[in-house]
Amino acid sequence: MCAICGYYCFSEQKPEVGILKELLINSQSRGKDATGIGYIKDNYLVVKKQALPASEFAACLDEVELPRTMIMHCRQATQGKPDQEANNHPIFTKSGLGLVHNGVILNDQELFSQHKLERDGQVDSEIIAKLIEKEGRFGNLKMLDEIEGGFTFAAIWTRFPGQLLLVKHDNPLAIVIDTKQDILYFASSGEILRASLPKTNFRGFLFLSVTRYLFTDISNNTGLVISSKGILKKFEIHPKEREFFYDQRWVDGYYRGMENDCEFCGREAKYREGYEVFLCDECFKIHHNWCRDYEDYEERNGILPLE
Repeated sequence: MCAICGYYCFSEQKPEVGILKELLINSQSRGKDATGIGYIKDNYLVVKKQALPASEFAACLDEVELPRTMIMHCRQATQGKPDQEANNHPIFTKSGLGLVHNGVILNDQELFSQHKLERDGQVDSEIIAKLIEKEGRFGNLKMLDEIEGGFTFAAIWTRFPGQLLLVKHDNPLAIVIDTKQDILYFASSGEILRASLPKTNFRGFLFLSVTRYLFTDISNNTGLVISSKGILKKFEIHPKEREFFYDQRWVDGYYRGMENDCEFCGREAKYREGYEVFLCDECFKIHHNWCRDYEDYEERNGILPLE
């Protein structure tokens, strides 16, 4: 699980730096291994990223002359070590395409081989950027149909400096438009957006103005190209589907090193390699032969994990 966020300015009005910091910091709960931002300046792609949580990285925004659009990312490492910068987001190509992605691609290695594309890092997200670059456009991206897995992403490209590409497939993406400043913000959840935007104080109550902020979602399997006029292009994608969306690479990468409560007794637990849930030492002794499928395990053992 990662988080993507960012903004697009329809006019010359730029967002407050404080809002962008809040967007990053509120997205940090979805990934603390690395943080990054990307934008276009003087027709060059600028990428800043570090293996730091957003709370430590966000101060770098004070040094940025804010552009028309910016993409941002908080990473929870699943494939590719975060201490290698090429694995962190934004992912970028030599042609000036920058991309932030939330999800897991299951057939990235196959697509790299099939299309004879070179890897710059180890991360699966890189295949999205390379396929867009090969297709050479921002709308009607047919090559996305070849991808298996879940992907929601935002991209910018020096070939189309005034445009922002948003694509949603099986991972969340929320949008809000600030009608007062004419700025679009996006994030991996509506909750992140609501927590990041400035509130109005009325009689001690803090709330978002329902007339100023207009919230919406992108339909699944949909791509939008945003320009200064609004939605420039809207297109559908039809990615491949696998019968079982399970990938041990994702499970191991997401849970490794995290702490949580035992799924069976509620005591302090830890992740164990090859297991899909958190187990304390005692429950691990009892249930270590459990099946990765919850329903099958419940049927065979008659024991339900805690809700």
